[in-house]
Amino acid sequence: MLVTFGAHEGKSSEVVLLKHASYASWVLGKTDASGGLAALRADLQRLVKKFDAKPLAKSCAHCHKPATLVSAYWGNDEALYPWCDTCDPYTLGALDGKLARLRTFKDAIDHVEFRCGAKKASYDRIVRAFAEAKGLPGRVGEAAAKKFFA
Repeated sequence: MLVTFGAHEGKSSEVVLLKHASYASWVLGKTDASGGLAALRADLQRLVKKFDAKPLAKSCAHCHKPATLVSAYWGNDEALYPWCDTCDPYTLGALDGKLARLRTFKDAIDHVEFRCGAKKASYDRIVRAFAEAKGLPGRVGEAAAKKFFA
């Protein structure tokens, strides 16, 4: 879907979700949205489901099995560490109680809201890092964003 209003007019919903996650999160929270905003919200919800269903492209940081989640320390919005379901970061030396385990888009948004000060740039960085762990290339334009969600 092409955004037809506001600061992100002319951008696809795919690009908005991957590069402007702070705005995407705001739109997703607008339960009373109508018109174009409601249509964008519905499309972002569809994309979040695809995002969550996409497997990680990284291997576990410890045993190199396929990763099933990423972790981030409190206050960290871009250095994510991949883990499998077998390995436990805490038994491997992670600081006790300081890691967030992220499996979904909402987990990433919640991490920023509750552990990173809810800064606009933090939403954008963590979703981008999470998407890269799922195979998104480093440079993202319309074509790469569409391919990521295909």
